[in-house]
Amino acid sequence: MKKNILLLSLCTLLVLSFTGCGASGDSQNPTEATGPIAPMIAESLAPMECPESGAEDDLAIAIGSEALCDLGSVRFSLSLPETWDYEIRNVTTSEMTTDAIVFWNIAYPEDTFTLVYAPVPGICGTGVTSEKITLPDSGLNGWKHTEIYRTEQKYWIYITLSDPDIPLQGNTLQLESTLPLADWYTLESDFNRIFETIRLQYTDFGTPGTQDALLSPAETPSFPEMPCLSSTSVP
Repeated sequence: MKKNILLLSLCTLLVLSFTGCGASGDSQNPTEATGPIAPMIAESLAPMECPESGAEDDLAIAIGSEALCDLGSVRFSLSLPETWDYEIRNVTTSEMTTDAIVFWNIAYPEDTFTLVYAPVPGICGTGVTSEKITLPDSGLNGWKHTEIYRTEQKYWIYITLSDPDIPLQGNTLQLESTLPLADWYTLESDFNRIFETIRLQYTDFGTPGTQDALLSPAETPSFPEMPCLSSTSVP
């Protein structure tokens, strides 16, 4: 009998002790972990904050590489997006053979653009549109000539650039391409951004007798031995 009473008393004490833990003044969250690993568990369960996105890049795609052509007395360069590629190629113009930067969008490898430092040829074609341009960052200025070949559905672009602080050296920086019109509409946005990154640096230059002034399309010297850069007129 005494044993039964003693067992009953012990059971009652155990029940009361558990009830006391659950009803303590500093009630614990039933899902909260306790014990020596509690801090580790709490850290793993803590909500993660997403990092704030930075300011959007001005370019739709990040600049991936710089193309540089060093001719000794003159250097020129441009920056290319990651979706574009380039080569330094030996090209032949109407008067000389020299190195040039040839670049293209990797999705349109046939549509190449050539940046070269060479003598200026004549500009022909009644459908040519010409406008004076200045690059906002480098200050290089010159002329931009374009023409749309309606029959062939092609686009021709030819740009001359020079440093207004350097006397004319006989040669100028030139950018030229002829490509399908539909491709141009796709590549135009990237091209314009690439174009603005062009840099021209002289390490040595002479002082020719010609005046340091831009030649307008009407004043551009025409060389009989040179083929016209644009020979198809727009109707």
